[in-house]
Amino acid sequence: MVGTFARMAGYRDQYYLRAMKVRTLIINDFKKQLEKYDVLLTPSMPILAPRFDELNKLEPCQHYALDVCTTPPNTAGMPHISLPCNKINNLPVGMQLICDHLQEDKLIGIARSIEEVLA
Repeated sequence: MVGTFARMAGYRDQYYLRAMKVRTLIINDFKKQLEKYDVLLTPSMPILAPRFDELNKLEPCQHYALDVCTTPPNTAGMPHISLPCNKINNLPVGMQLICDHLQEDKLIGIARSIEEVLA
């Protein structure tokens, strides 16, 4: 509802259009890299996943930082998938694969191949 209000209540130019411009810049950055590569490989999280008993010790900023790797492809609408690739101290480590728009078949094929190698 807040998003609808921001678009309709005279804030369209100030917030909504500016956000759409930033989103376009993010998409263009992904497209530029995906001209050179079929898939982008990133960590799923910037740190090891915290244990449940450690979550209440994190600062609010640290909670938001946990999404730093997954937010850009979400914002750009890029297909992406996270796969477990290892364990450290019995905690999962994930990798994220990102493909270009409408390349979901390629993404799933690459993810399946990686899973077979890691199995």
